[in-house]
Amino acid sequence: DPAMAERVAAYGIPTGTLRVGGDAMLPDALRAAAVLRREKPDALILTTFKKVLLVGAGARLARVPLVVQRIVLETDSPARGARYRWALRRLVDRIAFNADAMR
Repeated sequence: DPAMAERVAAYGIPTGTLRVGGDAMLPDALRAAAVLRREKPDALILTTFKKVLLVGAGARLARVPLVVQRIVLETDSPARGARYRWALRRLVDRIAFNADAMR
């Protein structure tokens, strides 16, 4: 989200965004991995639940040490399907919720 990146950058924190297509866009995951490998971030915050599989895989390929999934909507849960459950277990280190009710 470019708007979020701007807000974070205002605090002097280096930021960037990666655009990734749908689940069939494996080349986007590989491109993300290449960018992450070059940038060597200390952490990656995933701000969309739908892309956790692709971007999480890219982060693992790039050996990003900490992958955090931010979950905003109550409908964004592992109940959405097996691929989300697998991705959250294998590709994400931490989950951040926006509301106590979601925890």
